[in-house]
Amino acid sequence: MIKECFNELSGVASLKKPVGDTLKWLLVDSTMRQRLLVTVCVIVVLQLISHINLPGIDMSILYSGSQTVFIKMFAVNALTTAYVFVFWLKPFLGACLLLQFASIFIPKLRVYSFGGESGREKMVRLTYILAIIISIVYAYAMAQQWENLALNGLIVHPGWGFRLMIVATVAAALCFLLFLADVVNKYGIGNGVAIISTFFIVSSAHSGQIIDWEQSRRIAPGVIVLLLMIFLVLVGVIFYFTNRSKVVEITDGKNNTSIPFRNSMVGQEPIGWGISLIVLWGFIVARMHSAGGTFLPYPPVSGTILNVTLFSILIGMFVYLYALIVFDAKYLNGLMKKYGFSLVAVHNKGDEQQLKNMMHKALVVTVFILCLVNMIPNMMIGLLKMPYAFATLWYGTAILLGVGVFSDILHQAEFFRNKADSGISHWAVCYTACDEFEATIKAEFLKGKGISSMVEPLRFSWGMPVRTVIDQYKIHVPVDKKDVARGLLMA
Repeated sequence: MIKECFNELSGVASLKKPVGDTLKWLLVDSTMRQRLLVTVCVIVVLQLISHINLPGIDMSILYSGSQTVFIKMFAVNALTTAYVFVFWLKPFLGACLLLQFASIFIPKLRVYSFGGESGREKMVRLTYILAIIISIVYAYAMAQQWENLALNGLIVHPGWGFRLMIVATVAAALCFLLFLADVVNKYGIGNGVAIISTFFIVSSAHSGQIIDWEQSRRIAPGVIVLLLMIFLVLVGVIFYFTNRSKVVEITDGKNNTSIPFRNSMVGQEPIGWGISLIVLWGFIVARMHSAGGTFLPYPPVSGTILNVTLFSILIGMFVYLYALIVFDAKYLNGLMKKYGFSLVAVHNKGDEQQLKNMMHKALVVTVFILCLVNMIPNMMIGLLKMPYAFATLWYGTAILLGVGVFSDILHQAEFFRNKADSGISHWAVCYTACDEFEATIKAEFLKGKGISSMVEPLRFSWGMPVRTVIDQYKIHVPVDKKDVARGLLMA
């Protein structure tokens, strides 16, 4: 009984093969070894070039004796990220989110977002253009900030020439990273944007945790063991729920299939929204106090029960708000009807309401996961009295990203394994869908027409919400059926 209730809550497993078998196959199969090598080579290249300094800045000035200690300390803080990849893929990720938000208010963007392959292609172009614009604005503002530092000789040739050089370098670096991401997508294993983003996030965390490890030496060994156990349990729980999904059964009258509602549908954005709202709250209260007082209290301190409770409420609220952006039951129901599918279990409330109910069930698990990963560092601060900087090592954002990327690689590996075991030697991509719902329905539609089809998943689970151009769902068919299959899907 308990097991049935738990399965009802968590859903069904999305990985069909044991993790150990999949990892072993990745190393045994020659084609997959080549793909792994491509991904590893991209990571090595990033490691080698990630600390190349931006041109036009004389870093030796920071160590000269001609400046005051205060000015040099301020400059060091400002220049700790003065590298070519200072923004890595942030402008691209930001462009994806901005276009998602804009689709709420701009109907044309909403049409593109739910407009199949042609709509996705338009969103890709808009995302790339907006990403370049964002990188240019960021780079120009950063160059001006460095010019304003009171360090004589820091900028070799200040002025418009320096600013334009920084802008061109940062924009070119973004284009290069997007090129590497495309190389991973085509020839490697995993989602290129996800792998590159995770690399820079982990690198930044590692470089900034020297003091934290120094603090950890003062913590009792028993507490360290307890923290490691918490970490392993947290990773295990996140991995389990990341690879479970709620499903609805659909049928074309002959064959049944299932549409997955993944727990990572909205990514980790609700956590970011919650943090932003609390920071804004603190900023407003501080400004009001400085202007003569206010009756509003400051946000609750991290590690307190009040802080955890408030943050959990905000996360739950933002999870459901973000779901309104990335999920449209009317779109999904229309897609099913267009390709001759209907729900297996019919209720009086109607298909659209049933789809919404399934989404809400999946979001309950999403709220649980995001609240859990936010609660762990707060419990460490409040109950175990851990230093704040050390407790953030267990912050769930980085763990979510790592587990999500690992899970996505496993799902893609399963696709390649099924493809190799299919008995068909040559496959071709006939269509790239906007989302997994569309890809699943269209792939099953082709099967109903007697055309073998498989969906290659390229996701950024937990890193980004669904319906951005980062996710790709490519429908593969036998190469001699490509034109026929595309014609059926585009009809």
